[in-house]
Amino acid sequence: MPFFTYKAKTNSGLVQKGRVEAANINKAAETLSERGLFVITLDPVVETGFLSIFARKATMKFDEVVIFTRQMAAIIEAGLTITNGIGILADQASPGAKEVLNQILNDLEAGMSFSAALRRFPKIFDNSYTYMVEAGESSGSLDVVLNRLADTMEERREFKSKVSGAMIYPIAIFIIMGIVVVVVMIFVVPTISEIFEQFDAELPIATRILIGLSDFMVNYWYWCIALVAAVVGVYWVWYQAPASKRIVDKIMLKIPVFGPLRQKTILKDYNETLGMLVHSGVPLVEALDLAGSSVTSPVYHDNLMEIQEKVEKGISLGTAFEAYDDFPPIMTQMIKVGEETGKLDEVLMKITEYFRGDSERAVANMMSALEPIIMVILGLAVAFLVIAIILPIFQLSDAVNM
Repeated sequence: MPFFTYKAKTNSGLVQKGRVEAANINKAAETLSERGLFVITLDPVVETGFLSIFARKATMKFDEVVIFTRQMAAIIEAGLTITNGIGILADQASPGAKEVLNQILNDLEAGMSFSAALRRFPKIFDNSYTYMVEAGESSGSLDVVLNRLADTMEERREFKSKVSGAMIYPIAIFIIMGIVVVVVMIFVVPTISEIFEQFDAELPIATRILIGLSDFMVNYWYWCIALVAAVVGVYWVWYQAPASKRIVDKIMLKIPVFGPLRQKTILKDYNETLGMLVHSGVPLVEALDLAGSSVTSPVYHDNLMEIQEKVEKGISLGTAFEAYDDFPPIMTQMIKVGEETGKLDEVLMKITEYFRGDSERAVANMMSALEPIIMVILGLAVAFLVIAIILPIFQLSDAVNM
């Protein structure tokens, strides 16, 4: 629907400016009137041509979604209506978030439920989020559900920041190494190569390889770029196939240090999502479908979808998990206990805590393992340069002195 910019007065006489989404200008005027605003000016927003590239988009960052969720929980606890709460939050939101909240507000005022209004923004509020909100609306515990959602998102954000922080050091080292290698190959090696040619001496094989690579990079740099682009392009086309994604995912899960961390992170997020959905009153089969759909790993996604189908046919959840080697025995045993005691949601959250602790330890282990690996790679690179460049220089120096 189109947007309209407006200038209006409130009942107290304050002038208010903003945007409203409506089917036409008459509907826009009706919406503003229902909000208790007296319209002064109302104009359609026209965003065409080159300037449309810079048009404001209705979007919310992850941090904004977390803050919105927490604030909505506090607003509902305070006894305010959802409509009033979103109106308050929209006034203090960023431009992109303001657009989202105003659209949600319009839908609420048109009679749509809160969860249905959120579903209009699937890239901002995923299925798990909206289904939990819907369950909270049905049970009358929306504030509790929103607080729990905010806690979960904050914990995931903190964990991702830990992993990202752990990866900054090795990535920075390899980038610097790459820059140094390019500089040496393009500027240093050709100069040394000219010196070696003047003496017409027989060079070690390592030196000849280095000079050959340097000559190729200097004289045929465009082929280097074309080769990299071709490799990236072929991989991208190949990776689009579901079978290819599954192969890559299997390899990633088997990489030492990284694989176990990825597995623990996947299981932590899955059990947390499933536990929240079950606790919120979402039926188990539906909760399994939603939680499984949120898993990005093709290997685990396929397995979880098969488990959901088995449960739908009447097989117990613990027995369904037991048939797959990708899930640790402790997880399947605890799920069985949760089913037997009728406390599946509590057990799932305990499993989440178990994998969260394991994931944090895996991050620490990864950092410990990466440091010696980086040192070995740097040592091998330096050793190769010594053998290929410095050693022949000493040999030539000895030959001249003789």
